[in-house]
Amino acid sequence: MRKSGLFLESAICLALIVLVLMLPELQFLDGWLQSFFFDPAAGGWLVQPEERGLLFWAFYKLPKILLVASASLLVLYLCARRLSGRPCSHARALWAALLVLALVPLAAGLLKGVTGVSCPVQELSFGGPYGAFSIWDRLAAPFSSSAHFQCWPAGHAAGGFALLGVRFLQPLRMPSLPAAIYWLPGIAMGWLMGLFQMARGQHYFSHTLVSMLLAWGISSLIMALFMKEARCVSGA
Repeated sequence: MRKSGLFLESAICLALIVLVLMLPELQFLDGWLQSFFFDPAAGGWLVQPEERGLLFWAFYKLPKILLVASASLLVLYLCARRLSGRPCSHARALWAALLVLALVPLAAGLLKGVTGVSCPVQELSFGGPYGAFSIWDRLAAPFSSSAHFQCWPAGHAAGGFALLGVRFLQPLRMPSLPAAIYWLPGIAMGWLMGLFQMARGQHYFSHTLVSMLLAWGISSLIMALFMKEARCVSGA
């Protein structure tokens, strides 16, 4: 893909995020989808928010540990190769992938801190103590924010979607592998982590969708800035 096409991808992702913000109908979709994870009779979620057992470790703690450990080992490897005078021939692509891995969760975290959106588990309709504050409410009126409301976009899922930086490894692919396979780790891990948080009442569908679009846009933008690697990816 050419540099202009990658900038266009980033612009499309931004436009889709704006579209999500402009469609309050998604609020009804969010509520409908979230109801599948909540049992009003029992007053509980498919996965209890306070649960700290095997599921919590498998779908919350372990992915974070693996992401941080993998990134740390890769940084050490690249630095060691550089210091040894034998730099990795694909160092530029790997550093770019690491940049995506760092920037996506950072961007999601910064947005979570300023948007003031409630989680499903906090809302009265799902047995919580607070009234609902969606992103549409925040855009429509200047409600005072609460330190308790930091749920938009989905931060946990953003860590998984940050694996879209694997797109930079496409120059290393075997000819028999389709390019789309390098999107799979980020999309699969992001939605796996996002669905787990939905099952715990921590996020709505649209929160995770925005995190995916954010990661896609950031990875496309960085790929455009690393145009040499983008040409290798497209075979141009």
